[in-house]
Amino acid sequence: MATRIENIRWCSPEVVKGWPFSAQSDVWSYGMTCLELLSGDVPYSEIRQDLSVLQAIDKGGLPNRPRTDATLDGLSESVWLLLRRCWQIEPKSRPPISVVKAALQRIRGGDFNWFLIICVAI
Repeated sequence: MATRIENIRWCSPEVVKGWPFSAQSDVWSYGMTCLELLSGDVPYSEIRQDLSVLQAIDKGGLPNRPRTDATLDGLSESVWLLLRRCWQIEPKSRPPISVVKAALQRIRGGDFNWFLIICVAI
């Protein structure tokens, strides 16, 4: 019996293919959540229908970089590149969440609270 996946836009390719959730799939989803918070749009916002998003994910497609004021809200080049690391197709190639956190702290000069403030503000 197939299980319906809710919130496909945040799901990693392996979860879409029916594999169980894991720490690596959580890193993928965390990256998508960061993208949403910093851009104000859902992942794959350029694709209207979830079925088309599913097809894009299955083919290895990633969200486009937002062309909004997201850069002013913290989506710098460094953060974008970190998010791209979170979205590696091969789960073992994704950084552990501790590495993501340390990278965000480095990017923001040791101040991780800026991201928490963004989360609360939205």
